[in-house]
Amino acid sequence: MIEPLYHRSPAEQLQFEVIPDGDALQCWKCQQDKQNTPALYTCTNCGRNGVPRPYCKSCFDSYHLYKRGRAGHKPRPIVSEDAVVVQTLQEGDDVTFPAMHQWVTVHYTLRSNESPAVVERKDDFSFQSGCSGPCLHLQLLGCRGLPAADLLGASDPFCVIYWDGIRVGATTVRYFTTNPRWNNQTFVLPLEPAFIGALLGGEAEATFRDSAALPRLHVDVFDWDRFGGNDFLGQMQLSTADLLSL
Repeated sequence: MIEPLYHRSPAEQLQFEVIPDGDALQCWKCQQDKQNTPALYTCTNCGRNGVPRPYCKSCFDSYHLYKRGRAGHKPRPIVSEDAVVVQTLQEGDDVTFPAMHQWVTVHYTLRSNESPAVVERKDDFSFQSGCSGPCLHLQLLGCRGLPAADLLGASDPFCVIYWDGIRVGATTVRYFTTNPRWNNQTFVLPLEPAFIGALLGGEAEATFRDSAALPRLHVDVFDWDRFGGNDFLGQMQLSTADLLSL
């Protein structure tokens, strides 16, 4: 799961120095010594004429931090693209979202225990934002044994998520498979105070559970069709009582 559910806008990504792929930087100190070494960091605290010098890891540690007496300065890792990309989705975008949401793709994460910081790029992951307050994070992992929707014995499945009868969003399409898998596709489901109270226990818990038999979460699975209507493949439903028991 993604916790906490927030992101930085590209303008706020001050912990990364974004350099396009074709403009790789060389370590400034190594170039002074007639060597070419790819730079990994700039400094967040200083820079000549406002432009920070790029360093390889060895020069940042041994030269910039210690020889120049800048032990309190922090490295800013150099990456080749924005660490977080935010796409605003309106109705009709992607697989039709009901209202404006933000689809956030995270390319890089920054892991730092003490020093230095470490940039990790693993598989990109995405999530949907646009909800505040108490909520559930629904992460769709996959389906097994879906019926074949074409003559070749496979389908092009995707899932559509409904919460209290309102369409929340949809997954991407997985082509030519009856056992689709989705990696890190998360949807946000808002919760009301009564649900939180029943989840935590209390006087209203039994009453709320008794009235919670109606389905709240619907996940419909369709076969995507480029030229015709999408074919219905299956459905999963969970009531409030089912969700509380989880």
